[in-house]
Amino acid sequence: MDCADEVEAIQRVLKPLAGVREVRVNLLGGKVKIFHDQRVTSPLLIKTIGAAGLKASAKNEAVSIEGARKFRKLCVAASGLFTGLGLLLQWLKIGPASVPDALFAVAIIAGGILIFPKAFAALRHFALDMNVLMTVAVTGRDGKSGLLPVE
Repeated sequence: MDCADEVEAIQRVLKPLAGVREVRVNLLGGKVKIFHDQRVTSPLLIKTIGAAGLKASAKNEAVSIEGARKFRKLCVAASGLFTGLGLLLQWLKIGPASVPDALFAVAIIAGGILIFPKAFAALRHFALDMNVLMTVAVTGRDGKSGLLPVE
């Protein structure tokens, strides 16, 4: 979980489930405690949270949280690297203008891998959250080149 919007998304999908009595979310710890009766099973909860665009697992299942963190760091690093290269080439005016644009597109995809699935899940629930807004922001256009102008 990255933000309060995701906490809200979890609560929005879990609270209506029959048998769920209480949902406690620890944003910093990335954990959710769900108090429920016998009708609610772990697979149902995991599937329901997945519908919100988030990944979940039961406490007693082996989870590779470290692998997920490494993937997240790799995506963020790749996004930053390609953004930096694009800005450098644009600033130095090296090569055709399409090269920095291509680098920026790769940066958007690398960073967007973490954001786009959450945005689509929020839209399926008719919710506008930070992920939807960020997705709209990176697809901004100026009507000419297709990209926002960089001064």
